[in-house]
Amino acid sequence: MMKSKKMLALALILVLVVAIFAACGNNQPAAPASAAPADGAATPAAPPADPGATHHFNVSFTFAEPMNRGITEGLDRIVERSNGRITMTHYHSWSLSTVPTIIDDINAGFVSMGVIPVTEHLNRLPNTSTATYIPMLGFPHMLDIGPMFDDLFNNLDTIFSEEFARNDLVYFFNISMPPYHLWLTGDHEVRTPDDLAGLRIVTSCRILQQFLTQHGAAPVTMPVTDYAVSMSTGVIDGAIMHINTMRSFGALDFTESATIFADAGLTTAAHVMAIDRLLWDQLDAELQQLFIDESAIIRDAQNRNLYQLAADNMEWFEESGANITMLSTSELEAWRVGVHAAIEEELNNRVNDGFVHVFEVYEEITRRIAER
Repeated sequence: MMKSKKMLALALILVLVVAIFAACGNNQPAAPASAAPADGAATPAAPPADPGATHHFNVSFTFAEPMNRGITEGLDRIVERSNGRITMTHYHSWSLSTVPTIIDDINAGFVSMGVIPVTEHLNRLPNTSTATYIPMLGFPHMLDIGPMFDDLFNNLDTIFSEEFARNDLVYFFNISMPPYHLWLTGDHEVRTPDDLAGLRIVTSCRILQQFLTQHGAAPVTMPVTDYAVSMSTGVIDGAIMHINTMRSFGALDFTESATIFADAGLTTAAHVMAIDRLLWDQLDAELQQLFIDESAIIRDAQNRNLYQLAADNMEWFEESGANITMLSTSELEAWRVGVHAAIEEELNNRVNDGFVHVFEVYEEITRRIAER
């Protein structure tokens, strides 16, 4: 019976993928021949703001529509208050862009505004990634993380504003992800780092990739759209990810056991919504203020939306009969010690790669967490 359910779930996922691609072909604007500017090419200046002009935004989202409602409701308010001067088309579930190309697609004007998974763009957003995606730091509740990140960005404004400007992006708001846990096929009980030996685990975090290797596991990278098929066919044994992504992309249907790292998770992450700088510069001050006024409101509404979805998804998973391992405080400490040994090495590697501010960012985020 379990096998039949899994086969049905896999078939539905494949049908959904085909449908998404078909919809993209019918509804997307034509993609530019090359999303990335030539090396050394100067970004053209935006035309001066025209107070009577109208502006259309193609907005790219990572998740399916129900998971984005905290954002879309806020964007609808901006459209309404613009009195017809701003229009928007929403593209959900990566139907307009992709994980690796989202920044280039924004730069090309193909995407006007999009959610960027910072964790997948370390080389483009190294400081933002350091602030939002370091494992086992003990981040606070996900409803408190968003304001903390924005306060950090404001406190270190020069570092972060220069990072976004260098990528021709305008920062709009951040989106807190639920805690990341370990989701596995098969009836595994992973309590200690040594229990990872022999498992093929997906994670985009380089620190966790090093940690997995040190404990005999094989780290794997792949887009979230491939998780379900890879888990169902035995290509991977599991993933370090938050439950909303696992459920949204069908991977939770093939998850038979999980290790839960308390409320803070093994790690957490934040996505950011960013706007094409050229388009932003074309907006007059009145239209820009509409976005500024909504930024914190949208951030908090979306985080509440994702928090409730995570709670609902966890309830569904618990009722599925899966083997769930809850780690004790002493067991968590063993993971924390092992992960922290890899953090300094990774940060040094980032400095050697030319990202000279990462230690300053790391020290500031750890200080803020310790003071909470």
